[in-house]
Amino acid sequence: MDERVPQVTAALAEAGWHQRNDTRWTTWTAPDRSYGLQLDTHAAAHPEQALRSWTAWRLATTDQPPWTIGLSANAPLDILKDLAFSLSLATSPTLTGGRPTASAVAPTSPQAGTGNSARKATPHT
Repeated sequence: MDERVPQVTAALAEAGWHQRNDTRWTTWTAPDRSYGLQLDTHAAAHPEQALRSWTAWRLATTDQPPWTIGLSANAPLDILKDLAFSLSLATSPTLTGGRPTASAVAPTSPQAGTGNSARKATPHT
């Protein structure tokens, strides 16, 4: 199994997520079963094949979720940790663990077409 798993899923464990292991997959589900994260251990063991190793979803199953996020075994550790942390916050808003929320670290982009990222928008009156 991916040696990064405990680092990635620490926030889920702290938020009370349930872990289930079977032959190929390890699955973590939120206490209310509204979100999930799954590791395909076979795909993770073969990073050269760029298979989907990690899948995050909204709802209790991966069969027909309204959205999914899939990442290969080559996904950077920080992205996996931030994804798991964000998922844990979705079901436990009081859990912060000293890390910034997604809105605090959201990237900003310059205004389209201005070529000047320092220019401030002015309200229209």
